[in-house]
Amino acid sequence: MTPRAMAVSIGLVALSAAVQAQVTAFTYQGKLNEGGEPANGTYDLQFKLFDAVSGGSQFGSTDCVDDVDVVDGLFTVQLNENGEFGPLAFIGEERFLDIGVRADSTPGNCAAGPYTPLAPRQPVTPAPMATFALNSPGSGLWAAQGSAIVNTNTGFFVGINRANTVTSAEYFGIQAPAAGTSYGGMYIRTDSDQARPFYGYKAGNTGDVAWTYLDGATGAWHLYNGGQRITVGDTGQVGIGTTSPGQLLDVAGRTRVRQNTPATGSNTAGIWLYQQTPADDRAFVGMRNDDQVGFYGANGAGWAFVMDVATGNVGMGTTFPSARLHIATASDQVAQFSQFGDQPGVVIASFSASYPALSVNGFSNSAPALSVVGTARVDILEITGADVAEKFPLSEEVRPGMVVAIDPTNPGKLCLARGAYNRCVAGVISGANDLPAGTILGNLPGHEDSPPVALSGRVWVYCDATEQAIQPGDLLTTSHTPGHAMAVRDHPRAMGAVIGKAMTSLAQGETGLVLVLVNLQ
Repeated sequence: MTPRAMAVSIGLVALSAAVQAQVTAFTYQGKLNEGGEPANGTYDLQFKLFDAVSGGSQFGSTDCVDDVDVVDGLFTVQLNENGEFGPLAFIGEERFLDIGVRADSTPGNCAAGPYTPLAPRQPVTPAPMATFALNSPGSGLWAAQGSAIVNTNTGFFVGINRANTVTSAEYFGIQAPAAGTSYGGMYIRTDSDQARPFYGYKAGNTGDVAWTYLDGATGAWHLYNGGQRITVGDTGQVGIGTTSPGQLLDVAGRTRVRQNTPATGSNTAGIWLYQQTPADDRAFVGMRNDDQVGFYGANGAGWAFVMDVATGNVGMGTTFPSARLHIATASDQVAQFSQFGDQPGVVIASFSASYPALSVNGFSNSAPALSVVGTARVDILEITGADVAEKFPLSEEVRPGMVVAIDPTNPGKLCLARGAYNRCVAGVISGANDLPAGTILGNLPGHEDSPPVALSGRVWVYCDATEQAIQPGDLLTTSHTPGHAMAVRDHPRAMGAVIGKAMTSLAQGETGLVLVLVNLQ
């Protein structure tokens, strides 16, 4: 069988290579005659693309179509489905098909064996819309460079759906036909769900680069400019300087809130704290003016706390602090320092009949409520305790209310007073019957835990009235009972051994506590 003639008509159903490199397949429809009659049967067809009707250069490789059914001479094939003719096949210039044919019904052998060439080469005639695309105004501004399609309109604007720029600096733009409150724009979509679509910027050929991208693996959006600078997580957390923000705003390093320019009429800078219910600003933290920073309460407190940035003076209740800490208030109680609620602490008040100027409330144990290192000076010192005591080290165990004396065997220490009319008597252990000492002296190194010994004032004393009752006004001295006092019966002998005067009585034959006005003699 020798093909005699071939009539060809070509429809470029999907030919748009001049504007889109991804779609270059097209439909070829032809008529094959054999011996002057329309052919019928199965044929293999080979197609080669050239840039001239004869000679010239071939584009890409041969496109072979296996086992084509020909009925009454007519056939239809899809060509260039896999880009056999190459990326430069259709860029708006003339192209010609060189066709070879053979009768064959064996599948898969299209590439082997001889073919009968048909002449002349058939021109590739575009469909009407493709003809317009290839020859319309501006079609020459698109060109193929390798596998890319580029616009050669150097220095001019490229618009999609619009011809006018928004600004003179615009080179590419899109007009979205969005009406009302509809969205309009563009997406960069990737094939993989884990990929990172980005939009980048570069200044010149060697300048800096920056880009924004979406991390498909985490859902976070990032801004890169010499490093990861800003991250917005898919749940709304914003990180500046960190890629793993743990709060709605998470900043790594210092931040700056800048003062308004003078033209705005405000010279402050700071942060307002907003309350949802009621919907209002509640407090402001920041600059009060050029000289002060502080806290402002918007519910009536005003500038409750300010600091002078030049002097360091802090004002509470005043915006004119004249000292390192300047507290001003219209109420009686100026300040209170306590652990919890009414627990012991310090209360500072103004001069009012309701409050003392300074109140220090300590615990009931031996820990001092007020400790002053250095000299403390007052005009009048009023002490609510009952005696003046001094801490002395002791050589044996004692308890409050017991009479103590100088220990002759342990210099500098005291012991329980023993024997009647003991002239080594030194005082009484303070604190018996819940009557605290008024003033305690001698808190020397090593003596901090020693008991206070009353030297003057009122104190409860253990007494022995076995031989003689004790009446108010009686002089008291030591007794044969260790640590106990008794009434003086031998006054000459008591010289130098008197503890003080009884202020309460104790019946004869009893032992117990007697309130004594200590006055050692």
